[in-house]
Amino acid sequence: MKRFTFLLSGLICIIAFLNSCTNDFDLVDQWQDIPIAYGLLNVNDTAQYIKVEKAFLDTETSALVLAQEPDSLYYQNLSVELQELGNNGVVDFSFPLTLVDANLEGYVKPEGIFASSPNYVYKTDGILDPERDYRLVIINGETDKTVTAETGMIGDFEIFRPQSAITNPNFKVNWEIGNEVEFKWSASDDSGSQNAAFYDVVLYINYFEQEKNNPASRVEKTLEWRIAEGIVPPTTTGNSRTLAFDGIVFYQYLSQNLEPLDFNFCRELNDMDFVIYAGGEDLYNYIRTDLANTGITGTQPLPDYTNLSEGRGVFSTRYNNVVDSVQINNDVREQLIINELTADLNFLEPGDACN
Repeated sequence: MKRFTFLLSGLICIIAFLNSCTNDFDLVDQWQDIPIAYGLLNVNDTAQYIKVEKAFLDTETSALVLAQEPDSLYYQNLSVELQELGNNGVVDFSFPLTLVDANLEGYVKPEGIFASSPNYVYKTDGILDPERDYRLVIINGETDKTVTAETGMIGDFEIFRPQSAITNPNFKVNWEIGNEVEFKWSASDDSGSQNAAFYDVVLYINYFEQEKNNPASRVEKTLEWRIAEGIVPPTTTGNSRTLAFDGIVFYQYLSQNLEPLDFNFCRELNDMDFVIYAGGEDLYNYIRTDLANTGITGTQPLPDYTNLSEGRGVFSTRYNNVVDSVQINNDVREQLIINELTADLNFLEPGDACN
């Protein structure tokens, strides 16, 4: 199994996203109880995490001092649960969430303005149904206030191109200059729903580097190529999404992201892994609102968009679909050697040894 960020089933992305949101903002307003909650449900994940904190302001104590006090960040008496909804919004099942320290779960909060330890989140190991909607319910035992939010789920969807060597050994991506390379996937998941509001498309290019005549120095490396982000792609046909471009962009990307090698070293192109990250509508609206507030700093207010019944934050869904071990046409390996963009990157011809 290759080592990519998506192997963690999005959990690192969620925790990093929640932590960055928490650290980037500071509420500057008259005192009021404002819950801050973030959660991105993913049916791929083995656990779901919800981050709940509170906004604060003290006219007598510096916010920088309060930010380092966990009691200023976290509520002391909360009940957090996920409700699985059936027809007409009837609750069919509830998942109570347990308070855990994300630092101990392997998701360490970076040092910053806000206290990094403890790093409390609410967790459930419950298995989610991609065909159901879910409601987040947060009850504050101190104030008796209830915060709710709802989201649909993004289920598994088919990727038509590229295809894995595991399922189709004959499929190879042809990055030849002048050839149109096309990636295509379904806009609906297996239930027929179209809950994905946007996609990010990423290629992980796997290659080897080695010192000549020293097989023990051979090491596999990966380039993360974020081909498209946001609402993609530019071409929409029926119920599918298509992203297409000329093969020259492959050589341009390698030229811009790999350093030329000394003559005593060589590279060997291996294969690729194709990943589509899909996000729900509320997540898209939240990100779009955040981006519209250009120049956000720690002293500016929180983004206007929220789908919580009270407070600020976002509760939405995401999904990641992976096609691994995608093969590359051998003609492309030869083009890496003669193309002026990549000739100094010391890639091997097909079948050659690094000696």
